[in-house]
Amino acid sequence: MKISKEYGPQYDNKNGTIDNLQLVKRYVITDNDSVMISARQGRFTYATENEAEELRQAILTVNSSDIFKNGLQVECWWCYPNHFDPIGKVSC
Repeated sequence: MKISKEYGPQYDNKNGTIDNLQLVKRYVITDNDSVMISARQGRFTYATENEAEELRQAILTVNSSDIFKNGLQVECWWCYPNHFDPIGKVSC
């Protein structure tokens, strides 16, 4: 579905832009349905994949396997610059 520009700036998940705003790539922890396991706030995003992976491992270590039956994964998402609130998964 193509949305008309008359409705305002459009989010482009391929190049990470909203109109003239360039978004930044950050890493988040999601379940296997690409749903973030924490609030969609910048404080729950990570600058590097390694940093997010360390936290993912720590979460799995201290929680029973019943809680995350399908596991957890680290994904790269587009986020607003400065406060890093996540917008959506980076599309390849």
